[in-house]
Amino acid sequence: MTENRDFGKDGYRQQKQQEREEVFGMLDEAMEALSQPIGLKAYADVQSRLMSLSVSNALLVMKQRPDAKMLRTYDEWKEQNISVKKGEKGVLALQGEEYTKEDGSAGRASKVVRLFDISQTNAEGREIRQVAPGKFLREMTATSPVPVVLKDDLLKGTEGFYHETSGAILLRENLPEASKVFVLARELSLIEIAGESGRSGQEAHAMAELSAYLLTKRCGLEPPQLIFPRIMRSFEGKTAQEIRSDLSDAKRAASSIDYPCREYRKKQREQSQEGR
Repeated sequence: MTENRDFGKDGYRQQKQQEREEVFGMLDEAMEALSQPIGLKAYADVQSRLMSLSVSNALLVMKQRPDAKMLRTYDEWKEQNISVKKGEKGVLALQGEEYTKEDGSAGRASKVVRLFDISQTNAEGREIRQVAPGKFLREMTATSPVPVVLKDDLLKGTEGFYHETSGAILLRENLPEASKVFVLARELSLIEIAGESGRSGQEAHAMAELSAYLLTKRCGLEPPQLIFPRIMRSFEGKTAQEIRSDLSDAKRAASSIDYPCREYRKKQREQSQEGR
């Protein structure tokens, strides 16, 4: 599991160079897969479970271990007193590191690391909790930067939208739970994306839908898949780097909604324990 450097510095350097070439080759293949709805969905399903991963690493996991649920390095598992099973092969991923340039200034580069899924450890089978959809809805509503108003008289076919005049998100009251989570997450994501990146129009809407997909899937619900062709159209004419930037914007929007919800959940739990 740990690095084997017995074959000398040159051999170790050659191994690392081969790993880098393999990683960037897989990234190119993963980006090509995003040109099809099934490939974009595969990426989104991985990212929804592993929100702490960068877009590039989520794409690498998609290529190597798409069913991964919790990834750590060998040493990170060891710090938790969890052992990686003998003979397990880790997922190749990228990790940023700082270095000092010849002129003395700080530089930043990426090194290749290996990540192991919880299924590859002696903690296999440990339950990974998902937040209940109803609870997540309440948390999104409680932490929303604008009021969320449930309505039963929206126009036919309208599930919900941000109403600029009232400054509130209007949400159809009798929606199925998955739709309600998705629509609220989409509208919150639109507010975040517009404020953070200044994006608007179809491009912002596409990224907001992807963000909403990540959040809906994260709490165990099945979001609509019709969004993927629309998202792909927003990628037309863009470079791989620009597409990864779009995916990063969507992930950031999802994280900006998920993090306050987790903090709210933690505070509620603490208050409940204090009241006992």
